[in-house]
Amino acid sequence: MASALTSIPGWQVYVWILAIGLPVAIHLGAGRYGDRSRRSEVVLMYVLGVSGAIGMFNVVAHTVFARDVAASIGWPAGNPFQTEVGFANFAIGIVGFACFWRYDFWLPAIVAKSAFAWGAGLTHVFDIVRTGNIASNNAGPILVWDFLLPVAMVTLYVFARPARDRVAITPARYTSTRWRLEADDALA
Repeated sequence: MASALTSIPGWQVYVWILAIGLPVAIHLGAGRYGDRSRRSEVVLMYVLGVSGAIGMFNVVAHTVFARDVAASIGWPAGNPFQTEVGFANFAIGIVGFACFWRYDFWLPAIVAKSAFAWGAGLTHVFDIVRTGNIASNNAGPILVWDFLLPVAMVTLYVFARPARDRVAITPARYTSTRWRLEADDALA
């Protein structure tokens, strides 16, 4: 079953779309979201959150299954940069997954994911031009996804602005434990 799935070029993109589309359909179908900004907000929350969860999983793909991933991209196995890519995905994934709960993480998640995706997309394009590498995970649907996902996230973020404006986000008040202890000593 797993080998049949992974033999489909760009299968990760299809799983990604399904993982985003299914909860969005259920959420929007169950609620009454009359305006475009609120619907965009719900879709963006799932795009960022699910993208984050998948990003956190990619650390496993790029470290534990590094040989298979390298082969699917058409790159040599055993490159330590693949481990770095896995952990970059993990870091971006943590920020994205937090978007399920934190509005104030949305813009940083969009910027980080967009920079990473466009950088990856350009790397694939340069590799195709330089070496002619048209492996399924170098020139297939993942390449299109690298460029379209950031555009979709930015568009949804712009459309969701009126919904976000209705929510007051205030940063947490920072207090140092050291300052508190010094203040307690002064009172004693």
